[in-house]
Amino acid sequence: MAKIVKMIPRGRITNVEPNGSVPAPAEWKARKAYIGREGGVYIMDSGEKAPGKHFLLMLDWPNAMRTSSGDLYESNGRLRLITRHTIYEITTLDGVLTDAKIRGMLAELDRFGDHAL
Repeated sequence: MAKIVKMIPRGRITNVEPNGSVPAPAEWKARKAYIGREGGVYIMDSGEKAPGKHFLLMLDWPNAMRTSSGDLYESNGRLRLITRHTIYEITTLDGVLTDAKIRGMLAELDRFGDHAL
């Protein structure tokens, strides 16, 4: 079972690019639409499903995004996750979340249930 390694209160997806072959156009368009989104970022350990790998769960209530598992690099407030098909770049942001935003994120995490973990 996956577990939360770290929670970043605010992050922004700054870039999404293909890693190798480009996915189908509709799928790629959906991934590119993530650029600019902000929200809480959970760095998740993939556990037994993909030992040594991580995935990201971003909660931007009422939306959410979950990546595939891959190799995670973290440096100077930036995250870079390299999955089989996609490279995600996220910048951590200063500031705090409002209570309403936190409640929405927790509700969204609960909605994902075991699918997120």
